[in-house]
Amino acid sequence: MNQERRNIQSTKTKSTLTTTPDSPTDKDFFPTSEHPNIKTYECMAAIVGFSPQPKAYFDLTGRFPYVSSRGNQCLLVVYDYDSNAILVEPHRSRPAAHILDAWLKIHQ
Repeated sequence: MNQERRNIQSTKTKSTLTTTPDSPTDKDFFPTSEHPNIKTYECMAAIVGFSPQPKAYFDLTGRFPYVSSRGNQCLLVVYDYDSNAILVEPHRSRPAAHILDAWLKIHQ
């Protein structure tokens, strides 16, 4: 509470907003407005077309110390880019055939 406040004696000059003859004014945006000096907080939005990206990232967890009741010891964790989803599929062990089966189940 007794510390000196920051930026009290700043050496930077304050910048001022200047308009050039070509820069737009409020009258350019609202030509029929009765009150041109009222500040508005307008925003612009654009609709961008969706194109599916065939992207998915995955990682294998290490082997868990206990076997599940269905015989699974590992997890395949997948991040799907399009749906922004994290998907998990258990599998028995780390051979390529088991990983492929887990990947196909997630992909379906």
